Amino acid sequence: MLFRSDAEQAKNVRQTRDQKLKDLDWTQGKDIPDAVSGPAAVTRQSLRDLPTQSGFPWEVTWPDAT
Repeated sequence: MLFRSDAEQAKNVRQTRDQKLKDLDWTQGKDIPDAVSGPAAVTRQSLRDLPTQSGFPWEVTWPDAT
């Protein structure tokens, strides 16, 4: 059985979070309509706030994708 430390789990969650942020980078361009960039900005902020969630890094509630 594999056991992870809190630090290892936090690193894993942050790596996943960072990839999700990268996947949404395109939504923040100047030529992107507000109907897309606005909700995506909210999602991106929620992703950046993941480490402040109660239960992090073991209990993470991922924001809905935009």
